[in-house]
Amino acid sequence: MAISSFTDDVNIISALGDNPNTDDSLSAAQLKAKFDFAANLIKTYINNTMVGAINGNSTGVANNATAIAGLGTSKADAATTLAGYGITDAMTAAAITAALALKQDLIHVTDTAPTSSSPDGIYLVYEE
Repeated sequence: MAISSFTDDVNIISALGDNPNTDDSLSAAQLKAKFDFAANLIKTYINNTMVGAINGNSTGVANNATAIAGLGTSKADAATTLAGYGITDAMTAAAITAALALKQDLIHVTDTAPTSSSPDGIYLVYEE
């Protein structure tokens, strides 16, 4: 069961006039009740709607408990390789080193801007 949204207007105090006793003709007791009204709306929603929906969904709770209990049997405890964790398409350390070596040749640090005859790559130009 889906829990319905809380849609009651809780802007009780901001809807009052600047002088509630005169603008809205409220007594002290009525003004105090306005301060509690929004909280009571929320309390009623929680107790009558949310708690009922949660308590009425015991099957979902039981299914979640079973799923959580099953996590202990399906995880990798002490794998020593990526494949032991089910990762089969990762690059090896040698492949990563080779790929980085290729990229390093494309980075040029210089104090002059590249020209049309400069080799391809990334230029980091600094000024002194």
